[in-house]
Amino acid sequence: MAIIIPKKEIIIFDFNDFCKKFNLKTKKNAGENGTDEELIIEELKNIKSEKWMVHFTNNKYDGYFTLFLIE
Repeated sequence: MAIIIPKKEIIIFDFNDFCKKFNLKTKKNAGENGTDEELIIEELKNIKSEKWMVHFTNNKYDGYFTLFLIE
């Protein structure tokens, strides 16, 4: 069994929260340009020096994303 221990974990609630935490300025909006998950993954792919894993957690009140820095 493989175990991945992340170097860093960040919890975010949507694409806007992601942009704030990563200091990104973008004109993209979730719902118009894609889903929150699609836009987050697209932006993370632009960070060439780091590898991130995205996990969506859906609970009975709302959902949120946990980002794991793995490299």
